[in-house]
Amino acid sequence: MSRTVRKQLMEISDTLQKANELLAGLLEGVPTEEMISLLTDCQNCAITMGNKIEAVYGLGTTSVKALEEYCESIFRMSQTLGSRSKCMEAYETAKEQLIAVRENMEREIPDKQEIVFMPYKASMWDALESVYLAAREDESCDAYVVPIPYFDRKADKTLGQMHYEGTEYPKNIEITDWEEYRFEERLPDVIYIHNAYDDMNLVTCVHPRFFSSNLKKYTEKLIYIPYFVLEEIDPKDQAKIDGIKHFCVLPGIINADKVIVQSENMRQIYINEYTKAIEAAGGSVDRKRLEEKFLGLGSPKFDKVLNTRKEDLEIPEEWLKTIQKADGSQKKIIFYNTSVAALLQHDEKMLEKMKSVFSIFKEHQDEVALLWRPHPLIKTTIESMRPQLWAEYSKLVEQYKEEGWGIYDDTADMDRAVVLCDGYYGDPSSVVQLVQKAGKPVMIQDVKCRQNIKNETKDEERVGISIEDVVLSGNMIWFCARNFNSLFSMNIQTKEVKLCGEFPNAAYTQERLYASMKLVKNKIYFIPFYAKEIAIFDIVNNSFSFIPIDKRVIDEKRGNMLFMGVEQYKNYLFILPVGASKIIRLNIDNNKIDYLDDWYEKSKGIIFDNADIFFRKQCVLINNKLYVPFCNANAILELNCDTLQTQIYKLGLEKRGYTGICFDGINFWLSPRYSNNLIKWNRQTEVVDEVCLFKNPLTKSNCPYAGILFYDSKLFAFPTKKQLCKASLKEKVTILDNAYTFAKDENNVITYFDISDANVLNIIYKTSSYKTSFSLSANRTQINMKSMLKQSDKVNREKIEIGLIELINML
Repeated sequence: MSRTVRKQLMEISDTLQKANELLAGLLEGVPTEEMISLLTDCQNCAITMGNKIEAVYGLGTTSVKALEEYCESIFRMSQTLGSRSKCMEAYETAKEQLIAVRENMEREIPDKQEIVFMPYKASMWDALESVYLAAREDESCDAYVVPIPYFDRKADKTLGQMHYEGTEYPKNIEITDWEEYRFEERLPDVIYIHNAYDDMNLVTCVHPRFFSSNLKKYTEKLIYIPYFVLEEIDPKDQAKIDGIKHFCVLPGIINADKVIVQSENMRQIYINEYTKAIEAAGGSVDRKRLEEKFLGLGSPKFDKVLNTRKEDLEIPEEWLKTIQKADGSQKKIIFYNTSVAALLQHDEKMLEKMKSVFSIFKEHQDEVALLWRPHPLIKTTIESMRPQLWAEYSKLVEQYKEEGWGIYDDTADMDRAVVLCDGYYGDPSSVVQLVQKAGKPVMIQDVKCRQNIKNETKDEERVGISIEDVVLSGNMIWFCARNFNSLFSMNIQTKEVKLCGEFPNAAYTQERLYASMKLVKNKIYFIPFYAKEIAIFDIVNNSFSFIPIDKRVIDEKRGNMLFMGVEQYKNYLFILPVGASKIIRLNIDNNKIDYLDDWYEKSKGIIFDNADIFFRKQCVLINNKLYVPFCNANAILELNCDTLQTQIYKLGLEKRGYTGICFDGINFWLSPRYSNNLIKWNRQTEVVDEVCLFKNPLTKSNCPYAGILFYDSKLFAFPTKKQLCKASLKEKVTILDNAYTFAKDENNVITYFDISDANVLNIIYKTSSYKTSFSLSANRTQINMKSMLKQSDKVNREKIEIGLIELINML
């Protein structure tokens, strides 16, 4: 029984004692209505006490028996009010019985805290288990585990099937049925929860009776411990914090009296983000109270893993058949974890990746056992959000089970897999932190890294590096991958490619984080395409820094794309928007940002599609004026870089839009977005000509050109797709034969990237007409994966040049 209820009972007992003393005085006189009312109140109080005791301890307690006898005495008093002697006799008996009630309650209702743990999924029980075990051993506590039911969410967000997992907990955990435990009556002193979503989860929903907003009404202290652990983040690293800050303001966080998180750093993040959210909503925050509310005491999930020994595990017989070799020794075990997020993000590509993984492990099954443990909510989520994907996923699961060479683990005991395995491979997950804590190697899978099933190890079958911009510094070329998150450098003389690292504020699998680069002295500025901040890489110090972009600019963008083009004027970088509605002017001396938007208002009447993007990459700087072609209008923007005044020139043709621009000294040349013919525009005469180049027209497509350049008195156009026709010989225009991602002319150096033949980067030095080319196939980047994996405190990511087979070989 909770101390709250015990205190209530003792207070009622004290009230009865005082009422009895008052009765003694009233019995001296003539019976009155006051006396009858007091007797009724005494009997009702006794009944209330008895009901509360029985609700907790059931029938048969001596306390309730004494209360029943007391009620009988009170009844006799009411029936003998006309006879003073009989009434006093009944009174004396009631007085003694009330003393017995108090003595029995003191004995039968010890002064203990009632603590109840309310998990909803058995697989997440480890987030509470060590706290429960400690409370169970504490003689001053009564601890209960009450698993609560939850519902699937239907596609229309209504509640679907209800689930209850009370039978799936470890054998040493005593379970109390949720329908029998009436917390509304028991008023537990402390309630622990690990689900903070209440009605905000899109996949599942706990029973509304157990929403944190309701639990809070019936306990002195509601405590929330997350069911997950996160990668540790520096409290100053706002870019990474933005990815997890939604966890800090969930309903359970707001309603909880205490929130226990995994570390002191995470505690500071929760406090800071909670404060920001409340103040942004117009509320005020008591910082001292928040310091007491959030506690960085660590996660019980770590306790579970560290306190579980492999020899104590109960391993199913069918698992042992898979784990053991023919000679009786044990294979190395890799925990393969697939997440909900990866399936939602990559759909069928993720299924193909999984097939590739299974193929590799099947071939190596004599030495390595695969323990596949998909996220427990995959079925519910995919059925609701990707029903067309569920059928194919189900077939893959059934095939894996039927073949029988690996382990399929859909039990509630996730920690068994962590303790049993020798290494982790799979998607980013809170499980990664647990495996790391256990001192085991981790590799994060990349959906784009799929080995050929027939021959997994051929270099030519791996994915190459695609890029869309480079910068040159001395003998070095710098570029970031278009198809995954990595920064590379290449020595022009030795042609050695070096992996410099990942952009630390994003997942490795994220594509096109940055679309353009600008070298200023020894710093490379990266222009965010899908990223949400400007990145700066210091070549000398080999370090990253970031400049955040105003959240309002990010929130108002069209689609997912932010910026693409960049040009330098004096000590400013002008950054051109793709989906954002503002041009950025960045002061490279102090990193101060100005947002320019008067052009946006001027363009509203000329753009083709209000939901479409604005500019792409190419622009031309002439003296102090920047010329930028609209890809969503037949127009060019002129921006005075000194005064920041803008002017828009309409070119008046049928729907074209422009993706590229260059200047031949007299005319501007434009590559259209919706046509194959180039456009020539004279700024002074305002004459616009469409130049028909081809004997045989190209197939029309969206954005047929990756860039257009003028050098050596000729015009060069770079198609985005390989073409079969040639430009007319009458024109001084060359349409290159292959397909390209970018072409640019900067600092007397032409660079363009050919994706048709083994991803070739071409460089032309205009001052010497010297040309060189580099292949960026995957096998050029050499990294010692084996030595990396031995550093078990690191999370390594599967890259194009680092395969799953290296992990298997290392183990």
